[in-house]
Amino acid sequence: LLTTVALGQTVERTHDIIPEDYFSQVFLSGVEASPDGEYTAFVDYRWDKENDRRSHDIWVVENDTQELQRLTFDPGNEGSPQWSLDSKSLYFIGHIKQGTADAPPYDGSTQVWRINVDGSDLFPITRIPDGIYDYQLAPDGESIWYTRTKEYRIEEWGEMRSQYTNVEYGHGIYEVSELWQLDLTSWRDELIFDPKLHIHEFAVSSNNKHIAMITTVDGESISMEGWSDVTVLDRSNGDSYDLYDQLWREDAPSPHGWLGGLTWTDDGNKLAFTVDFDGYPSEIIVSDFSERAAQIQRVTRPDGVHVAGGLNWVPGEDAIAFIGDNRARARVYSVNLEDSSSETDRKSTRMNSSHTDITYIQTST
Repeated sequence: LLTTVALGQTVERTHDIIPEDYFSQVFLSGVEASPDGEYTAFVDYRWDKENDRRSHDIWVVENDTQELQRLTFDPGNEGSPQWSLDSKSLYFIGHIKQGTADAPPYDGSTQVWRINVDGSDLFPITRIPDGIYDYQLAPDGESIWYTRTKEYRIEEWGEMRSQYTNVEYGHGIYEVSELWQLDLTSWRDELIFDPKLHIHEFAVSSNNKHIAMITTVDGESISMEGWSDVTVLDRSNGDSYDLYDQLWREDAPSPHGWLGGLTWTDDGNKLAFTVDFDGYPSEIIVSDFSERAAQIQRVTRPDGVHVAGGLNWVPGEDAIAFIGDNRARARVYSVNLEDSSSETDRKSTRMNSSHTDITYIQTST
């Protein structure tokens, strides 16, 4: 947001807007400030005439001088920039293809890469066959977490499937995910979680105690329409469980909301996410993990404001910030959770994980 405002210039209109002007427009996304505050990285979307599509590249702006530098030039799209803790380099997802290479990382598959802030020393972090799905730099900067997909066959008709492999079956093969951790010193990776579910997105808490995930039974988009869960992995014992969903299913105007936008507080005790509906305003849900019982509440939106994304915790405050739409204008809003009064606890239930019972107390605002 700051980058967009700083670089925005008033341009004199020289002609009436025509359809071809679309191809001259540049869009920005994935804005990330460096930890030391000196730089801002972002993804630049501009039209690539030669390849007849929009190209995604990583750029950096020095905040004081507003000097711009483009870091990536490969025709394969780059995105999801994340800063190293020392602000000297950027991690990102790239699809880099070199010549006729048919093995990772130069075969165009989705891999994690690292590049210095001056554009030097482009280096592949992952070399995963068929590529990765998503990634996150660990809070301590010493490892990365990533997900990769694989095929999962259900047991039904399994013997027949094994015997008649040339038959095209209508169902029974799902795309599911594995969660891995790669040590950036030893370069050894470890399988952390194999839930036999598809992980659409994940977020590791800053205290490394929990990993929150949006999961479905498969990778189909339709499964996000009311069949997704917030799955939490407890790093202390390896147990996993789904957050109780009454607030965004049974008590919601529609049970078919899309979950997303996972974000943890700096201390790792609170998780926030959004629930998007077709035909109804999006909602923000917060789960507090500071006590044994996870407190789940729906955040009260300002009157007339619809949540439009950009969910982030306000540093040092018990407040959540987001981009909100109000009368066709997008602004940044924040809601202090202490000022968001809640009703009496509505539901207390007990759900079983692998080894322990997890108690949930659900509140609404």
